[in-house]
Amino acid sequence: MGDASVDSAQAKKAIKALYAWLKKERKEGGKGASSKQSLFDSGDSNGDDFLHLTVTLKKSNPVRKDKPVRIKISHPIYSLEEAESCLIVKDVAGEGKKKAKANIQEGNILGVSKVLRVSNLKKKFATHEQKRQLCKDYALFLADTRILPLLPKLLGKTFFKKKKQPLPVDLRGSNAKWKQNIEDAIKSTYVYLSGGSCFTVRIGRPQEHSPDQILENLLEVVEKLSSMESIGEWKNVRRIYVKTTASVSLPIYSSEE
Repeated sequence: MGDASVDSAQAKKAIKALYAWLKKERKEGGKGASSKQSLFDSGDSNGDDFLHLTVTLKKSNPVRKDKPVRIKISHPIYSLEEAESCLIVKDVAGEGKKKAKANIQEGNILGVSKVLRVSNLKKKFATHEQKRQLCKDYALFLADTRILPLLPKLLGKTFFKKKKQPLPVDLRGSNAKWKQNIEDAIKSTYVYLSGGSCFTVRIGRPQEHSPDQILENLLEVVEKLSSMESIGEWKNVRRIYVKTTASVSLPIYSSEE
């Protein structure tokens, strides 16, 4: 892992502390329980709480990247069987919604609940409320890599605030290739770089993952970050924290510099 050095024992202690906090909050009903059934069950609009890594950098990265950086993890945030994702496709004949639905059915591709033409984002989801509802309806959004540059303007700020900007998928090639690319996209976690000196990465869902599984994901993410040129590699990492959607941040790494 190069120069990366997160103490796994300290990280595991922090993760267990967050699980204990979540259980206490659930027992007490959680803050704002009237709008959320409990923190353990309703951390976002899809009924999920997440564990996140929060990473601060020594020097900010001035480049904003709308295309997230993919990180493979051993214990996916969502399983293929339960993932409810919306796939956004081109409008070109032979590559659009009809073709995508046929490929998904013929290839027995799991995880895609809805196929949406990019033109429908403008026609059927023009208002802020319509976009907000679309964002709420699906846990994940996937999009053909060839239309990714069009989406920030069409989707609006809600998707980016909720960290639900579409995940890039290469939709060229055979059904087998489609299946592999879509499944890889769903089974990974992502780094979204905003151009600032801080970002977060989802490393699991406490209602689905054990502390040991979260720890394994955490260490895999750290390993990837240590060699990621777009953040200045490990030498530019100042601090790393772990937190839930609503908890305080617990430190697990601090640079000596």
